[in-house]
Amino acid sequence: MSVFDSVYEKLITNFSEWVEIYDDRNPWTIESFSKINFNEQLIKPHCVDCTIINQCWFKNEDGKKPEEFNYLFTPLIPINKRGLYHPNCHCETNSITKPNPNQIIIFDLERRMDYLFLDKKDWLLSMGYNIEDKQEVFQLIESLSKESYCNGNYTNNPPPKDKKKYGFRIRIKLQFPGKREKANRIFLITSSYIVYPNGQLKNNTPIGGWTK
Repeated sequence: MSVFDSVYEKLITNFSEWVEIYDDRNPWTIESFSKINFNEQLIKPHCVDCTIINQCWFKNEDGKKPEEFNYLFTPLIPINKRGLYHPNCHCETNSITKPNPNQIIIFDLERRMDYLFLDKKDWLLSMGYNIEDKQEVFQLIESLSKESYCNGNYTNNPPPKDKKKYGFRIRIKLQFPGKREKANRIFLITSSYIVYPNGQLKNNTPIGGWTK
């Protein structure tokens, strides 16, 4: 690739609505990392920070993608060593087309539904749902999550430092319709996910909280 082509690609990416983060030198992703039980020794010399976002898709906005390294206070690091997320980082961003809900794969949501109806039973009742509506609630969370993610209606949800290796977390905002006596209302809630490669989202918490 010529210098001109490289500059052009960076300009396209900077103005792209969506980006994919990738490191063509790193064979690991959060998906493969999870299969070895998040053993950090096995992915070396690649770092955890870059591995958990490798091949993942993000809205190209602050607060909706991984935060890049700030070199303002480290001026002695040479320009050619200044990677996206840390010195010597090999990650790059690639412009991608805005995803559509049909491309998004959500997993681990259905197996959390029993827990949801135990832990957030009062929430569901307050929105007009009961245990008989479990499948309907599952389908609503799944479809609304896909749609909201593709529309960029989510925020980063940084985990505690010791939990970072388990993946890059986001909180998706849902406009959840009420049912029965609450059928004329829309409830603003969140659903929590870990971003996986190529449009996959792993559910952490079906209903995480209220939102504005």
